[in-house]
Amino acid sequence: MIRLFRELIAKELRRCNLVFYIIGNGFDRHHNMPTAYSHYREYLINHFPELKTKFETCKYINLSSNDDLWSDVEKSLELSCEDYYEENSDLYPNLSDERTPGWDDMLLSTRNDFGFIESFTGSAFKEWISSVDMPSVPCIENIIRSSFFVNFNFTHTLEQTYNVDPHNIYHIHGDINSDKLIFGCPNNNGQSLSNNLNSYYSNDEWYSLVYEPAIKEMVRLCNCASKNCRSKYNELTQFIEKARKNEAINRVIVMGHSFDGVDVDYYKDVFIPMLHDSVWEFYAFGTNEMKYKEDERRICDFANDNQLHYEIKRW
Repeated sequence: MIRLFRELIAKELRRCNLVFYIIGNGFDRHHNMPTAYSHYREYLINHFPELKTKFETCKYINLSSNDDLWSDVEKSLELSCEDYYEENSDLYPNLSDERTPGWDDMLLSTRNDFGFIESFTGSAFKEWISSVDMPSVPCIENIIRSSFFVNFNFTHTLEQTYNVDPHNIYHIHGDINSDKLIFGCPNNNGQSLSNNLNSYYSNDEWYSLVYEPAIKEMVRLCNCASKNCRSKYNELTQFIEKARKNEAINRVIVMGHSFDGVDVDYYKDVFIPMLHDSVWEFYAFGTNEMKYKEDERRICDFANDNQLHYEIKRW
């Protein structure tokens, strides 16, 4: 009887400690890792200066949300592809020039104006992330290593610094060992772009020679800067179900992730519906008291809007 009682107590204690972590870039920044967008900008200046220039001078990315393109690069990468073709109608071939009518001018212009995206969100971005050194000593003592982690970072801080089992970590957008990292804006949808452009230009007399190759290239580059959140919903749902397979998740801890940014759909469609009854613990950050209060208000607004039971802790 005593043994059974002890087992029940131990099981209940385990249930009290069963938490589910959502980790964002603020987690790595808390470890003083140079993983801010400003650090990526510095890396480009030193290694790929032409990519930095192309990004900062591109007229067809999101210039309206913030004067500083580097404050939220993924949001800035929202492309205005339809506007591009409308404003560059002069690229249509000059049929009176039999020698050089310019059949591929639109394709070449598309590559010249948008081609930087492939490296900017791909090989150069991955090279930068892979160059970041991991901290050797943990700085957060209360991390429960046996818990489950959805990691929005590409780094291996949890694996290498905290010795968390990789099977308990879901790198939702890939990691430094992935063939492709998911980095871009959710509003960039290659399939939708293809449908829109083809429906508009497919009746053109020279569609197959002029528009079709350019549209295919534009769609390919659009996909390089796309974050299709919905494509990850099934895997994310399965990971949460795996975490709570034997026991209920009592607490959700959000560390350094922008829950109201480009990843908000994950919360709206998956995290909150599946984990609504848990206690949510948000970590707030601020370089000074005013910044901290702003972050605290942002958390309160989000939690109250979604009717969450929540607590706020300070980094």
